[in-house]
Parts: sequence; C-alpha cells; structure tokens
Amino acid sequence: MAFAGYNARPWRIRARDSCPARLASEGFTKAVEPLFQDSVADQVFDKDDMITSGIMPLAVAVFNDAGEKMMFFEIDLRPAIKNYPGK
Repeated sequence: MAFAGYNARPWRIRARDSCPARLASEGFTKAVEPLFQDSVADQVFDKDDMITSGIMPLAVAVFNDAGEKMMFFEIDLRPAIKNYPGK
C-alpha cells in the first residue's frame, strides 16, 4: 500500500500476546501496535522520516482465536484524513 508517498515493506506484527494494546472477545483478538519512532517505522516503510514528518503509523491486527471464518472489508481512510481539520 502506498500512502502519502510511503511504501510498505514486508513486515510481521508481534505475536498476539506481546502486542502492547489488545482485546480478546467473541473468539477474536484485536491488537494495535503503534510504530511511534522513526527507527521502528522505517522497518515497515521505505522512508526514515515518517514520525518526524508528523505521521504515526499503527499496525492493526485481528487474530482468529476460534478458527471461525472471518470477513474483512477494506476501508480507505484517505478522504477522512484529507478533510481532517488543521491539515
């Protein structure tokens, strides 16, 4: 995915139990890992200035704990960000 001129590199999120923010319910674990330092974000994106440019990426993962079928929908956040007040 390319967004704001940044291209993603192959990267693996942590194991579910080591994610800093997570919630398990109804057979799924939702986890978020903030990539809040340039040294971390540049492992995931092709440029090393994301944080100093004012962008804090978040890795979001959903783990299927129950083995049930899951359906995901792609959401494009660009319109919301483009119209964000103060941008």
